[in-house]
Amino acid sequence: MKGWKVKALLLLAAALLSLVAVGQLSAAPGDEPLSGVFGQITAVTALPDGTVTVTLDTKQGIKEVKVTAETGLVIPGNEAPSTDDLAVGQLLAATVEDVAGQLVAVKALVKPEEPTRYRHLVGVVASKDDNQITLTNPQGESVTIDLPIGFEDIETGTALVAIVQQDPSTGRLILIDVRTAQQTVNFLKGLLQEAEANNLETRVNNLKNALKASTARHLSILSEVAKRVAPQAQAALQQVLATHQERYRQTLDDLGMGPPAMEIEGLIVLRDTLQHTITLLPDIGRPLQLTVTDGSEITIEGEKGTFEDLALGQRIKAQYDIVSFEVRSLEVVTRELAGKRLQTILEQAMQGEAEGRVTQINSSATPPTVTIALTGGGTLVLTVSPDTKLIVSDQEVTLDFLPLNARVKLRYDPETSKALVITAAAVVPDESFVSGVVSGLVRKARTIVVATQEGDILKLQIAEDAPIWRNEEQVSIAEVRLGDVVRPTTRYNTRTREVLALFLRSPEAVDITGVIAGKSTNPEGDNFVTVATPGIDLVTLRLPGIAILERDGEPASFGDILIADRVKSGSYDPASMDVLELTLESAPVVKAYGTISSINRGAATLTVQPPDAGPVTLTVSSDTVLKKDDVSDISISDLDVGDIVVWAAYNPTTGELLMISILSQGTLTTRGLIQKVELSTGQVTIIATYDEQVVLRVTDGTEIIKNGESVGLTKLAKGDVVELALYKADGEATRVVVRTANIVAQAVQRLGQLLRER
Repeated sequence: MKGWKVKALLLLAAALLSLVAVGQLSAAPGDEPLSGVFGQITAVTALPDGTVTVTLDTKQGIKEVKVTAETGLVIPGNEAPSTDDLAVGQLLAATVEDVAGQLVAVKALVKPEEPTRYRHLVGVVASKDDNQITLTNPQGESVTIDLPIGFEDIETGTALVAIVQQDPSTGRLILIDVRTAQQTVNFLKGLLQEAEANNLETRVNNLKNALKASTARHLSILSEVAKRVAPQAQAALQQVLATHQERYRQTLDDLGMGPPAMEIEGLIVLRDTLQHTITLLPDIGRPLQLTVTDGSEITIEGEKGTFEDLALGQRIKAQYDIVSFEVRSLEVVTRELAGKRLQTILEQAMQGEAEGRVTQINSSATPPTVTIALTGGGTLVLTVSPDTKLIVSDQEVTLDFLPLNARVKLRYDPETSKALVITAAAVVPDESFVSGVVSGLVRKARTIVVATQEGDILKLQIAEDAPIWRNEEQVSIAEVRLGDVVRPTTRYNTRTREVLALFLRSPEAVDITGVIAGKSTNPEGDNFVTVATPGIDLVTLRLPGIAILERDGEPASFGDILIADRVKSGSYDPASMDVLELTLESAPVVKAYGTISSINRGAATLTVQPPDAGPVTLTVSSDTVLKKDDVSDISISDLDVGDIVVWAAYNPTTGELLMISILSQGTLTTRGLIQKVELSTGQVTIIATYDEQVVLRVTDGTEIIKNGESVGLTKLAKGDVVELALYKADGEATRVVVRTANIVAQAVQRLGQLLRER
């Protein structure tokens, strides 16, 4: 439920900040740009002039905002709101301008006490009970929705978009309207048939593409949800998936459009030039390997591309064949920075950069000083040297010509407080400054996306005559890089969205540690390594020839790097993703997981196929510890192709298998507490992790181990701790290992029961 609650809060915040968003993208009548604040009112102070100052507790800290009679104040349910209606405890969203260091509200919106919340939820009906359905999204998050009396029944396995209303007092979700995926497909099919009947060729092509995308999206959602629901519901959803695959195959075949496809979006983390395959790390789910064929339609920035144009780190959207995993169509999404990579550079962006107003100039001091009242609060005193550049109205001047109270942009050395560049802003209508990071870039179209520290995303057009400076040198747009820091002296027209002058610097190096998860070489000969960082992020880096590389204390080359090598230390350019230096050490033991794809009992070897990497062939020796279905003392002859490798530890240099834990193909596992034992039916109900209920069927063939001894079903009792239960998809248990709960475990169980009953 946690993820859904977060999304609900984000939707509410977005609604409250709708006025703020407008303010952030436009300028006030003067030259001061608007910004947004959002927080809870902790104090309201009436001023002699009839205005009030509200103190807001925001994520950025305490902010004081002046609300006047000119402020566009909106309070839901109050037709004529005034400053007298503002009170402690209210949530306030406001667009503000800085007037002589005071934040003054231009527009303000007070959150209603009990808002009516409407939400759009996308997912699959995983289960239903009387007048309720459980909707599960592709991330595996579930919510319970109440069906109004008389509402049309919704079958389990239905993929849909649900419009729900949230009761503000109870938080319960009530279904208002619904549109199923099948309804969307039927609607598009009807429009397509109508367009074909009227010979509307362009509309026919557009509708065919929409129909392909809709069926692919539906099947993809069903597939992801089927992997994430409780085991007892998986079989039903897999059957629904198979039914829709066949139905869509027939629908598309009747229209001459070929079989249905799946869709995926993610980052390319591996690329095999020999097999023409790419491995994607999707936003949802595990890595997936796809094959690119001559028939694959590849689009890059609106132009036709080839396999050779694909590169590690690109974000793509693809439709692929359900059976062969061959790419039907693939689009490289506009190059962009996102997530931690963007945040890392944003944190760098304002180091040594600031803005404010000049409040004091001391020319007689040695060295001279300038005092700045910072826009975000506080004061900064900087020394001025002969090397300091002072710019007023685009002209370099001396300190004597820097005006008091001038609005200035600064670049300085934080360690020495020495001013490097002070630029006084000229008051020009429709012009404003922007600073942040280049998070999106299309050079052909001369468009740039700037992510600011305040959270704004500005899409701007670089004027043909706009000067571009990078690292103190004037350059062309070809030299602009994703991840470049946009300096505060960058100017743009707030009305036309044109960049008038662009000032950039390359970002600072980023440290990295982790494990080598992959390596590859592209057709141009560039070498790449993929590092799994401690945060389980996969970071793909280019290894240029000038990079400093060391392994086990010795100078090394790309060919010396092995999968699973430890990255003890290293650094890279976050914009180009080029390695600057890496210090590696070989791993004494490597772990793998996946399925057994082949066994050579004569040579005593087995091959493990991981889901996200190439196969690994391992040698079984007399010292190898083998465990299958929780049973030890077995040999390689007890293993089968298709067995699930839960984990395997091996020596990466020799390939010798040290230890392996295996489950038979089709075996599921669970752990938890026994809730109920039914001797008459042989059913054991287990409350597993996250309160998931698993019902197992115990037969004569089920091996039951309790407290280290083999026992029968009658020895199992409510409250016993299930250390491991192995079972098939139909619920039949093959092995159950339990122990008697101690006093602490019984207390925890009772506490959990009380919490569920509340």
